[in-house]
Amino acid sequence: FTVAEGQRYRIGEISLSGMQELSEDDLRPAVRLRPGNIASYENINAGSEGLRAFYGNRGYIRSSVSPVFDAHSDSGTVDIEYAITEGAVGYINKVNIFGNERTKDKVIRREVVIYPDEIYNRSRVKTSENRLRNLNFFEIVTINPEYTGESDRYDLNIQVKEKPTGQFSAGVGFSSVDSLVGYVELSQGNFNYQTWPPIGAGQKFKIRAQLGTERNDLDISFIEPWFMDRKISFGIDLYHREARYYSDSYDQSTDGFRLSLGKPLSRFTRGTLAYSFERFDVYDISPTASQVIKDEAGVRTKSGLEYTWTFDSRNRPFNPT
Repeated sequence: FTVAEGQRYRIGEISLSGMQELSEDDLRPAVRLRPGNIASYENINAGSEGLRAFYGNRGYIRSSVSPVFDAHSDSGTVDIEYAITEGAVGYINKVNIFGNERTKDKVIRREVVIYPDEIYNRSRVKTSENRLRNLNFFEIVTINPEYTGESDRYDLNIQVKEKPTGQFSAGVGFSSVDSLVGYVELSQGNFNYQTWPPIGAGQKFKIRAQLGTERNDLDISFIEPWFMDRKISFGIDLYHREARYYSDSYDQSTDGFRLSLGKPLSRFTRGTLAYSFERFDVYDISPTASQVIKDEAGVRTKSGLEYTWTFDSRNRPFNPT
């Protein structure tokens, strides 16, 4: 491959044309391109995208931006003119959903943050797309406006393609603490306790059994992310654990549950209030055990209340950028 690099250009003058409703002073901050920047297509297209977003967030649903180049080889600069076609302000008519065979419509609609009769807002459409992708229920999520035939009305069409959300796993392992142990786990990320098969309501369910020479565990968890159709999550965990690795002098079993309520506090923060109750039973105490251990025989209980505040600014939980 023989490469002729040619001359490397930088950005010269930046101008805007075609505006009618909005002024150049309003639009300039949306163009993050600056004179002296490398004249890469990535940088130039980022300026176009910033202008499209600026218009789209103000309802100009059919606005378009085309960069026009004027290169000067003597100075090694290229002038950029962004030619703008504003279009007209559009309003949302209906929000239509297609492609969901198992997932309920309401599970999708509650993640959409733009509604009928509102002015079209490009950022809120993109936010809705990201929220639906982050559910991890769908392979494909696209949201596109469709002209209804009325002067300023557009249907918002949400197209999804579902993917498997259930998982089954099993394994066997060995460690110096647990000795030989095996486990079986079944989980469903789009659970629905009211139907069979139990899929489609956006709930999360997991059951895990672990058996071994030194321990036996059973854990069941359930999360309803929209408790009573409000943006409040409700979770319950039930567990039974038998441990024989604490000591050769005794065995211990633990039964307990945990209830939690969580709520978003802002765009990136969430608060969770949880109550837990546990019952401990110390048994099979060796006759040669110390008196301190023998005094601990029998049942004890523990309860606790906790509050957790979390901050998470990732754009998506899987493969964030």
